[in-house]
Amino acid sequence: MSSTSLAQRLTPPRPQPKAVRRVRHEVRDGMAVIVFTAAASTALAGAMLLLVTLAGQGA
Repeated sequence: MSSTSLAQRLTPPRPQPKAVRRVRHEVRDGMAVIVFTAAASTALAGAMLLLVTLAGQGA
């Protein structure tokens, strides 16, 4: 017979606690948002400038 008791075999395993997010992870995520926002804003401003420049040449 096994040394493991019936109660131990029937007990479901305990879930592992979630890893705590460190401050550096929060900062890295924040920096990613800042970089994405800056790139998107720059691309939009460039597209608008190009559109206005092209529209002004047609007049």
